[in-house]
Amino acid sequence: MARLVNLTPHAVSIAGLVVPPSGTVARVAEEVTACGTITIEGVEIPLIAKRFGRIENLPEPQPGVILITSALVAQAAWAEGRNDVVCPGEPIRDDQGRVVGAAALCVAP
Repeated sequence: MARLVNLTPHAVSIAGLVVPPSGTVARVAEEVTACGTITIEGVEIPLIAKRFGRIENLPEPQPGVILITSALVAQAAWAEGRNDVVCPGEPIRDDQGRVVGAAALCVAP
């Protein structure tokens, strides 16, 4: 039987099952570079470029353990050949349009 470990900072509700955060948050390192500004309707808006790097805080694969992460972390992990990493997919929304859960988990394509 598989066990889900939530590596996001929030509880994740998947098809009615709530997976609490594990206390470890997996992230993708990012490098931010200022690229100038644009002015729209008199408001100066900074422009930045982001470059995403290595995955931080992603545990090594363990038998029977499926890791829930953000979509950005999952895609980076899939690119490294990890198939034990998933992310929430197909959002479930309340009557006000807020995401309250997911109907499925996304796996590596």
